Amino acid sequence: MVSHLHIEKCEKTVRIRRLRLCNDIPVALDTAYPPYPLCEPLLDIDLEKQSLYRSLEMQLHIRPAYAKQTIRATLGKDNDLSLLGLRAPAAVLRLQRQTYDSQGQVIEFLDAVYRRDMHDLHLFPYRAAG
Repeated sequence: MVSHLHIEKCEKTVRIRRLRLCNDIPVALDTAYPPYPLCEPLLDIDLEKQSLYRSLEMQLHIRPAYAKQTIRATLGKDNDLSLLGLRAPAAVLRLQRQTYDSQGQVIEFLDAVYRRDMHDLHLFPYRAAG
């Protein structure tokens, strides 16, 4: 995770873990790691009532500009599966994303696990303007 944030091993991070529900059914487990020096004020924000990105923008004036992400099918870890209401062995979709600001600084690393039975993945080809 340290390499994803482009920080030194001795530097602190903030860990934000959220269980996403749809009609009271667990559908995803998000674990976000923003760098501590950049996002220490997030510790005082109720992220059950406000989104992480909105908090970054409104309180800290940090706006996500772009991201690099990978999505893969994998077997879920026991702890994640129990939170998602699944039994091992169970396949999940794992998304890992590095989010950057406009200066190219990593403002978050996200490791998210999605129930594969509750999500469809739709990809659209990129078309350059012209």
